Amino acid sequence: MNKLKNEIAKDQLEGKKPFCIIASAGTTNTGTVDPLDTLADICDKENLWYHIDGAYGGAAILSKKGSRTLQGIERADSLTVDPHKWFFQPYEIGCLLVKEASWLSNTFSEKPEYLRDIEGNESEINFYDYGIQLTRRFRALYVY
Repeated sequence: MNKLKNEIAKDQLEGKKPFCIIASAGTTNTGTVDPLDTLADICDKENLWYHIDGAYGGAAILSKKGSRTLQGIERADSLTVDPHKWFFQPYEIGCLLVKEASWLSNTFSEKPEYLRDIEGNESEINFYDYGIQLTRRFRALYVY
């Protein structure tokens, strides 16, 4: 972790502005898990976005051993999970979880004329406000 802290300090001294750290919660090939809690501490101290790639290993949190191994995953600002891996769902079902839903809607929400058909109806969730796709294939509906 000292090397990471040194690299952040070096970048800052050079006028660069580090903005995020991406950790792994179980790599596909080996299942390697980064020290999630320690990395979260660094992100807190340096005011960095903390993303955890749990695409392969994130589902392990559902087991006792996995929840111990993934300690600190709950501190992520964003987390990816791929249900098609451990949950045996079809491909094209990727999931990005964020602590605050407004982060996605503030980033992706767009109101061109052709999407204003339900404007004013706050009770409906429009997934195009939370990602770059305007539609979802039916295969993703299984998880929703």
